[in-house]
Amino acid sequence: MTESNPADDNQFQVEIISPQPENKCFNLKSFAVIVGFANLLIFSVNSYLGSQITTIEKRFNLASSDSGLLMSGNDIGFLVTSLFLTYLLKDTHRPKLLGISGVLSGLACMICSLPHFVTPKSNAETTSNISAIIVEKELSYCESSMNANETCAQNEVDETTYSKNIAFGLILMSTFFIGVCKSPRTALTTAYIDDNTESVYTNAYISIVTAIGVIGPVLAFIIGGMFSRIYVTLEPTNITPLNPEWIGAWWLGFVVFGVVSVLFSFILCIFPDKKKEIIKKQTRKLSVKDLLLTFGRFFQNPMLIIIALETGINSFNSSGGIAFLPKYFEHEFRWPTWKANIIFGSTLIVMASVGFLFGGTITSFFKMGPKACLKFSVFALFFRLCLYWFCLIDFCPDLETRSNTLLKRSTSLNLTNGFDNTSIDPNAYCLDCECSEDQYEPVCGEDGQMFRSPCYAGCRVKNIKTLTFSDCACVGGNRTAKSGLCPVKCEKDFLVPVILSIVAISSTISLASNTIVVVRSVKESDKTMAISFFSFISSIIGWLPAPPAFGYVVDSSCKTWSKLACEQKGACKEYDMDTFRYRFFLLQCGLSSLAFLLKFVAAVIGLKSKRYFTEEKSEINSAN
Repeated sequence: MTESNPADDNQFQVEIISPQPENKCFNLKSFAVIVGFANLLIFSVNSYLGSQITTIEKRFNLASSDSGLLMSGNDIGFLVTSLFLTYLLKDTHRPKLLGISGVLSGLACMICSLPHFVTPKSNAETTSNISAIIVEKELSYCESSMNANETCAQNEVDETTYSKNIAFGLILMSTFFIGVCKSPRTALTTAYIDDNTESVYTNAYISIVTAIGVIGPVLAFIIGGMFSRIYVTLEPTNITPLNPEWIGAWWLGFVVFGVVSVLFSFILCIFPDKKKEIIKKQTRKLSVKDLLLTFGRFFQNPMLIIIALETGINSFNSSGGIAFLPKYFEHEFRWPTWKANIIFGSTLIVMASVGFLFGGTITSFFKMGPKACLKFSVFALFFRLCLYWFCLIDFCPDLETRSNTLLKRSTSLNLTNGFDNTSIDPNAYCLDCECSEDQYEPVCGEDGQMFRSPCYAGCRVKNIKTLTFSDCACVGGNRTAKSGLCPVKCEKDFLVPVILSIVAISSTISLASNTIVVVRSVKESDKTMAISFFSFISSIIGWLPAPPAFGYVVDSSCKTWSKLACEQKGACKEYDMDTFRYRFFLLQCGLSSLAFLLKFVAAVIGLKSKRYFTEEKSEINSAN
């Protein structure tokens, strides 16, 4: 029942709703757990997409700048709809709306897997499962290089372009729609919990939802690593994850996340939209004038604006790292995709969550005021900046594949004991012609030497069934080689993940103190809007543009692009790792330096000016 006074319709509304008896199964505790898992699945789709970026690029011949745009689709959908959807849907049946948005998100997630089913199979998928007993063919690299300029087939161009466009369009559209569906979820969840329990218990239930959500990105990268170990066709294959032609079951995770999300969301629809009894509450309507005045006060607050810019730059840095650090691990240390994803998820993402929890604990335990929080944030950012520079060190020198300037006339070679630089004419080649620099199909000789292609190894025969090569002039022993990279072990490859894990802790440990500074530097009535303003700035400056920007940086370090029909450029097959490392981490160091300088300036303004933190002064005076 709702009663209102017409004379005060713009100011107050009396709302008396009798609470319904609580169902033992569908109570607030079970709601918090179920909505927590539903949010986990929906909010983690972008993390799972990040774990499959390398595979999707390889499968559909996308550049890193293209895959970076796919990573931004979710944030685009969230940004363009979050404010007005939250406002329009605030008075709806909240559990049912959460359920519907979860079902729609699950369906959109499953649509992300459609390119696997509706596009033609790649060459790797069609040639990796040969049923013949022995299939060998002669390799004629010299003849193929002479005929390299033969007329291209237009149907191959159309097929490649079709696959690329369909995959890019479906995944971008789906991630955009998932962003739309998730935009009102946090507000609706918080409002439902607050309306159905006493105020002192609200934070406890919200903590349950948040605690479940924290494990989402970790789970997404670990699941992504597991599915990357399964071949894309789910069938036995002759190649291994170390082979550059390996394509993991990238689509399987989208199906699993989508189906489970739909199941949890259907359960949410069963919960009643009950509310606690509200005696009298103020419902003053917010006008456009009030909104403009609020933003005007924000822009007259220099410390607040500087911290907002610093937050956006930190978000930019974090977003680019989440998108492409697994790719860096994969190529720098020659880890298979599954290993890079699992290590990234179980170290950096876990440590970021730990940093967030430590930061909240530290600020609460020491009862830090906003001035102490400012000092703590400056120290944390300076410590992070110092750590980033260590990532420029080459802990594992890049192992170059065999250069084609070494061997030419294989008939004059005697390599029974393996390759020996001192006994070979440096002006010779393995074959009677030069090998193409554009060909990158690494093979591992039985003597442990790795070559960028069978031509570089001087191989003349390929067994298509076992993907092995024989009669390889540059390989010692029996002169055989197998497709893929040679297993390598770098004793110091753990150092970069360890350093970046500490960076992750130092990046998130100051988030709680940052929030305290923000809410204490504005009027009481502006606190909610200030937090929303910071979320908007983080997305528009950081999470949205960072993946495509970092993608361009990654593409600029590419050494060998895959060649498609009619000289079209596909995905990058080989990176210059020195260039990759320096450009990627110098960008992160530069952004961290700028963020530190902005926070330092904000701290100077906040500590020197008398206009900020009046609440802290009054609390100190009352304590004395």
